[in-house]
Amino acid sequence: MNIIEKAIAIQANLDIVTPGERLTIEPRFLFITGKNAMNVIREFIELGYKKVLNPSRAIFTSETDTPFSELSKMKNFCDEHGVSLLEKGEIYTIDAMDGKYSNLQGYVVAGIDSFIGRFGAQGAIPLLVTLRAMADCLGTGKVELAVPEMVYIEVDGALNAGVTAEKMCSYLLDYFNDSLAGYGIIIGGKTVEQLDETGRRVLARFIYESGATLGIISSGGPFGQVESVMKIDARSI
Repeated sequence: MNIIEKAIAIQANLDIVTPGERLTIEPRFLFITGKNAMNVIREFIELGYKKVLNPSRAIFTSETDTPFSELSKMKNFCDEHGVSLLEKGEIYTIDAMDGKYSNLQGYVVAGIDSFIGRFGAQGAIPLLVTLRAMADCLGTGKVELAVPEMVYIEVDGALNAGVTAEKMCSYLLDYFNDSLAGYGIIIGGKTVEQLDETGRRVLARFIYESGATLGIISSGGPFGQVESVMKIDARSI
């Protein structure tokens, strides 16, 4: 098993998982962020849940332009269920978080928008889920997942002058087009290792913009077997 499959196995309470297997896992943390946060609350109520199962493992964030009426409802929900509510922009990096958010490395974390992708740059394994799946997860602590086939993308070599993480992300999107949809992606290599925290977060956007199910930035490699390996020469970017 590779780094992603090992994390999935741990959170599914299994010794081993294989591609194609459908599992129920318990994400380590839930990030309900962006413009659809209030819609998750609506789904939660519609599904008939009365309480958030693990309130200490969930966090809501509001948008700067969230209407006051919706912000008030969101605050009431979070107060009632003991869930943290932060203003947009308060969550930046795992390292910058206080104790209860700092132990996410190596764990699957779930979110409803591209915000969740940044944690793939910091050692966690982000999983993008639907609004209803997130509402279910708030109520049950669990989410269903079909284990995808894994692709390791190794980027090696020196970047040409002026090539940024943003350009690397765009290059990879053009290179792979939609061929990675539904796969799990592990991105590593010596070039990736040289990126700073901001650069890794930018590169992590590629995971979700490519249509992948989940993925991680792992400069040390996949740490196990994958179905495919793609090698990219950084000098071609």
